[in-house]
Amino acid sequence: MEAFLEKGFPGASLRQIVKQAGTAAGAFSGYFSSKEARFASLVKPHAAAPIGRFMEAQTSFAELPARKDT
Repeated sequence: MEAFLEKGFPGASLRQIVKQAGTAAGAFSGYFSSKEARFASLVKPHAAAPIGRFMEAQTSFAELPARKDT
């Protein structure tokens, strides 16, 4: 996470990510297939809650009765 916060996604290198994680590149690849996969694993839990609330709102809206004055 530190590498992404410091350099942003485009600027964070896989080498920097592995170094700051304190692991070897081989160990990293055992958990994540790419820099994109690691970023997704960091972002996904935080994005899930607002996306869930949005989907609930969409469902609730779709269930409202149609207006008769249109």
